[in-house]
Amino acid sequence: MDIEKVIQGCIQNNRRSQNYLYEQYYPLMHNIATRYCTNSSQVSSLINAGFYKVFKNIQKYDVEYALATWMRNIMVNTCIDEYRKNSTIPITMTLEEEIAPRVEIDRNTGEQHLQEKDVLELISQLNDVPRAVFNMYAIDGYSHKEIGEKLNISPGVCRWHLHQARTELKKMLESQLAKENKSREVVR
Repeated sequence: MDIEKVIQGCIQNNRRSQNYLYEQYYPLMHNIATRYCTNSSQVSSLINAGFYKVFKNIQKYDVEYALATWMRNIMVNTCIDEYRKNSTIPITMTLEEEIAPRVEIDRNTGEQHLQEKDVLELISQLNDVPRAVFNMYAIDGYSHKEIGEKLNISPGVCRWHLHQARTELKKMLESQLAKENKSREVVR
């Protein structure tokens, strides 16, 4: 089906066009929602809210740009809005020590042993704030300033949460690698 016809159908509230768009872009929206929350009912709610915003604003879509990118931005913003709405504890902290330099992992080792679903599983084990900051910075490409504005935290606190997320992910990767090495030794 021609995507321009689908978009025009969605603008006219044509259910077939909306269903086609939903089926085509559900995996994209689902992947984004699962990166931001772990509760499956909340994931479904986020996906529905994201698609609602897409259908409500489809007439604003500019065909010169990729539809997937436009929808991705809507879904990320929906997840962030939901996070902010549900965040009941104000996040304030004073940083007295300098943030450690960026934590690096051996990418070759990670590439050899991890699939995308494995990485997403590790990310889902992070606490809410570090997970949101890590997703926004490392995957969605937001700056610390933009993340701070969206989550109502300072850029310094944002950097701290990113550092925490990276440190935890590094520990999880090292633990997983140690388990794999131990199981290989047992097999020998």
